[in-house]
Amino acid sequence: MRVLGVDLASASWSDNGSAVIEFDAGRFASVRAPAFTWPNTPLTPTALAASIHGFCESNQIAAVALDGPQGWRDPSTPSTEPGVGRRCEWLCKTQGKTGVHPRTYPSTQRGWIEFCVTIFDELLHTHGSTLFEGRRRRGLQLLECFPTSTWRASGLKPLPGKGKKPSLGPFVSALRRAYRLPPLQVRSHDDLQAVVAALCAAGAMGGPCSAAAHGVPARTAGGHRVEGFIWNAQP
Repeated sequence: MRVLGVDLASASWSDNGSAVIEFDAGRFASVRAPAFTWPNTPLTPTALAASIHGFCESNQIAAVALDGPQGWRDPSTPSTEPGVGRRCEWLCKTQGKTGVHPRTYPSTQRGWIEFCVTIFDELLHTHGSTLFEGRRRRGLQLLECFPTSTWRASGLKPLPGKGKKPSLGPFVSALRRAYRLPPLQVRSHDDLQAVVAALCAAGAMGGPCSAAAHGVPARTAGGHRVEGFIWNAQP
């Protein structure tokens, strides 16, 4: 079985990381990062979603985990609940928070958050993917993840932000040891985060690691998808 992880970015194609993990019979067989070459066209949510879907169809991908928010805070959330964003964001300690549409925290992340939400919309409604919420259904399964939370859940030091330019080698080695991954070459920070995203999809699809959902199921409110799960992986 093959799964895909994508570290979403709205600034340029090259900032989007990708990784494919293949597994069978209780073992990870291969890890490839980057998974594929992005097109030489203007970057839009529609174009990125189409590229992801086309790759998944051509390569028999069972599930794709996206590092980016799928929706907005439920406006009916009681004011007594902690945090300003979705339940999953509070539980996973995400850096950005999606408030009730169209508010975001910080406000400077609104463009990226709307970009990510639209990609989920495109994959779900235009390309016929299914939001995975614990039970597999036919077709491509779609998950939201937050790799920093998975590093923590795995008992590993989280990969620092790209702006800090961390050396990737020690983090690749630690991830390989924890998950018993085969040898892999990772060229960028974005692709390493995509590998972690793909581990979330592998665990959700019954691979040789565990996956856990945080938050509450997605639903529609006020014409927008709200809440939804963030998935973590663990060895």
